[in-house]
Amino acid sequence: MVLVVFEVVYASPLTECASAEWYKSLTPTTDVAKEILKAQHAGFLEEMGFPYPILSVIGGGKREVDLYAYIFGADLTVFFLVAIFYQPVIKNNSKFLDVYQLEDQFPKEFVFILMIIFFLIVLDRIIYLCSFATGKVVFYLFNLILFTYSVTEYAWHMEPSHQHAGGLALRAIYLAKATSLALQAIQIRYGIPHKSTLYRQFLTSEVSRINYLGYRLYRALPFLYELRCVLDWSCTATSLTMYDWLKLEDINASLYLVKCDAVLNRAKHEQGEKQTKMTKCCNGICLFFILICVIWAPMLVSNFKSRS
Repeated sequence: MVLVVFEVVYASPLTECASAEWYKSLTPTTDVAKEILKAQHAGFLEEMGFPYPILSVIGGGKREVDLYAYIFGADLTVFFLVAIFYQPVIKNNSKFLDVYQLEDQFPKEFVFILMIIFFLIVLDRIIYLCSFATGKVVFYLFNLILFTYSVTEYAWHMEPSHQHAGGLALRAIYLAKATSLALQAIQIRYGIPHKSTLYRQFLTSEVSRINYLGYRLYRALPFLYELRCVLDWSCTATSLTMYDWLKLEDINASLYLVKCDAVLNRAKHEQGEKQTKMTKCCNGICLFFILICVIWAPMLVSNFKSRS
């Protein structure tokens, strides 16, 4: 008895099977298994003189899919949408900023909701790092019930005077969360990625202008990079200390930025060539005015507020 295992990547169309017309199938293994069984039932194998009897053909296996970066992006969008629209639109509290400036505190309900969304993102990251499939299913159902109930509750108790603006805000929030839930459902269907493949960062996987700007934005968000590094170290079986882990992450980030600079900028710039006026205007003058605004804007705002 002979056991043969094939890894199928491409499957050709059923008609006109020319190699130039091969295409990427969503289920290539199943397609090839069906063709082998059809050939066996039609007697083609006996005509070809195939030396071994085929007892069973099992088309199995699945491609490893990692959608965590997209899920995190959708959840982060939900967090920012709630932070922006919750008080002024959903709760119809136009005095939100005035109360914050006078009392130097945010409303308790607002802070509580943001903390819930934040810790749900953290819990999703922990489940992802531990490759806990059962926990992922339970977490998905809990998310679905929680956000559906919350959005419905706010929609039912919304005052008629601001139903239009509040309804649009609720739709935007739930649309972002529905996108996250849809991506999580696809991830559950394909299976949680194995632990050995979890640390391939999405933004640093390719050198391109979009990836470079996205990575810069990711590093610019306060404490997001540090929180990810500390959480990854806490949930990973490693011999490195936390300092060594952070240093390794910093080295990896520096190498990626240097590679992007070499490929995207220095490759097109000849040695000794002067920088263009457009580059100086976009990078130098704009940054200069931004720094001026950071220095003087707080003083001007506080001065106008005290006079009013």
